[in-house]
Amino acid sequence: MTSRPSALAVLAALAFAWSGRCQDAPPRTYTVGGVVVNPGGAPAKRVRVSIAPVENPAREIGITTGEDGRFRFADLRAGKYALRADTPAGVRQAFLGTSGTGFGVAIVAGDGQRTEDLIFRLVPRAAIHGKIVDQGGDPVEQASVQLFRSSILAGRRRVHLYSYAYSDDRGEYRFAGLPPGTWYLLASGRPWYTERLETQPASPLARMGYPSTFYPGTRDPRGAAPLRLQAGQDLAADLTLVAMPGGNLEIVISGESSEPAYVQVTFEGVAGARSFERSETIQSEAQLGGLPPGRYKVQATATDAGRWSFAEETVQVGAGDSKLELNLTKAPAISGVVTFDGLSAVPPGTVIILRDEETGTTGGLEVSGDGQFHIEAIPRGSYHLAIADASSMRPFGIRRLLIDGAPAKSQLLEISKSARLDVSATRGGSVSGYAFRKDAPVAGALVVLAPRTDSTNPFDYEAFQTDSDGSFEFHNVAPGDYVAFAVEDLDDFEYANPEAVRPRMKSGQPVRVENGQDQKIRLELE
Repeated sequence: MTSRPSALAVLAALAFAWSGRCQDAPPRTYTVGGVVVNPGGAPAKRVRVSIAPVENPAREIGITTGEDGRFRFADLRAGKYALRADTPAGVRQAFLGTSGTGFGVAIVAGDGQRTEDLIFRLVPRAAIHGKIVDQGGDPVEQASVQLFRSSILAGRRRVHLYSYAYSDDRGEYRFAGLPPGTWYLLASGRPWYTERLETQPASPLARMGYPSTFYPGTRDPRGAAPLRLQAGQDLAADLTLVAMPGGNLEIVISGESSEPAYVQVTFEGVAGARSFERSETIQSEAQLGGLPPGRYKVQATATDAGRWSFAEETVQVGAGDSKLELNLTKAPAISGVVTFDGLSAVPPGTVIILRDEETGTTGGLEVSGDGQFHIEAIPRGSYHLAIADASSMRPFGIRRLLIDGAPAKSQLLEISKSARLDVSATRGGSVSGYAFRKDAPVAGALVVLAPRTDSTNPFDYEAFQTDSDGSFEFHNVAPGDYVAFAVEDLDDFEYANPEAVRPRMKSGQPVRVENGQDQKIRLELE
């Protein structure tokens, strides 16, 4: 005779079976969808919308909107996603992105998040066009037109060369696909007849040129007028160039390279931005005629069998003849090793980053598994140093920096000769949280984590545009004392400028970061 199992035993068995099924069940998935709309609110068709996990941008998938402008990505795991749109004109925009600041709002997929009916509003691109004429009103063909943008780069406002073009046979030029913002225009050139007089440098006409002229018609960069470009605007900016006699600059190239050198003649433009007066490829020597009198920086670059060589000199050009000798020498090389506190190996994907102090341009190189790195050639100059995670480009903290065995005074490197760097980095801690206004999370706000003590190193500052749920997160923060605060004017706020940050420090939230520590904070917007 067999006994029947008790009710308690049956319930226990069913509970065990159900728990096994739960463990085998697929994870819950979510949907991100909505509609892409033009500035007027109409659905935007033929727009490619893509989505990718924030932690793995390479896993991007995309679809193209139809007549209704709608998009839908289903079966997504919980997490944060970058959502972008590519218009038929080839312009890419991040969700809730503004005028090209590099920020964007990530979509948080998960329980309680409303992600199925998003409105992706496209910011219309703008254009600047115009006509270049001489003092007689005739079109200037092949005038060099340089377009400069004033924007926030690495937390500081800079004016930098954005694009260039040459006027056509009608003297016309056009820059399209521009984000709204502040722009400056510069044009220069030489009269058509100077080409026929290249073999007669002594001729007065061979010395004629159109001096670099900033819009609306000044040679002084301090008098350059900003072009305030609105979204979708097609702005006209005409310029008149006046031919004037200039000087002749004879350039003689010597040194290690036997290959032709690419020579750039630049001067200090708006807000110190390097502006081009002339560029030539020179084998050994050349005459540059029609240069307006002034002070120029002349840089030469050559490569011979993979070896880079550089030369740089400053020259004052007058109305007569000048001569400049450029001696090409091998470019400085930077090598060294990166180690991490408490780690026996360098985290995969670690890169060394150097940001040019003068131009704001950035270059990076992945370090090897044992932390070694070698940069074969780098132009002489001042560079800010950072060690970062390549996938997120978030800098690690730097505890110690040795240059040729001696402690560095700062992370601003003066590179004039080859050097060895020994960098001791730390993974630091993390700071995360939410930004609120009256208990409602705020998406798209700019959260700044600034060092309590003023710093001119842009890598000492962290910035994050809050995600769709108002969240933010900073990783690899170097140990130290900081102040966290949130702002909404991210297009114009210089978050790495001590003068701009200082007024916000009193109302910000003090944060002390310890190595390996994870902490959460709450920020309130006014």
